[in-house]
Parts: sequence; structure tokens; C-alpha cells
Amino acid sequence: MQYKVDNYTLEYIEDEDKYYISFTDSVEQECRIEIEKEIFDTYIKSKRAYIKIKNETSSI
Repeated sequence: MQYKVDNYTLEYIEDEDKYYISFTDSVEQECRIEIEKEIFDTYIKSKRAYIKIKNETSSI
């Protein structure tokens, strides 16, 4: 399962039960780092909250 969020890709590999974040660094090198489930969940949750607030304020 993959999620594209801004310039990041969040990924969960079910067979391995591992979470990753991928991005391109400042020298254009592709990076992929294993992260904890809590970080994965928090990033998804905060991004959803940001989008909700942005949508609510843009309709005013």
C-alpha cells in the first residue's frame, strides 16, 4: 500500500510488516527510510487534518 503525500511516498509492506517513507533529497538522490508505524499513522492523520482545515477555510 502506498500513499503519495506532497513530495513523499509513504509505504506499508504487508508481507514484511514494515513502514517506509521515500523522498528525493537536496542533491536529487532518492532516499527510502524505514519508519515506525506510529510515525506513519501520525503523518497520515496530520495530513488529513491539514487538508480538512484547508478545505474548510477556502470555502469561506
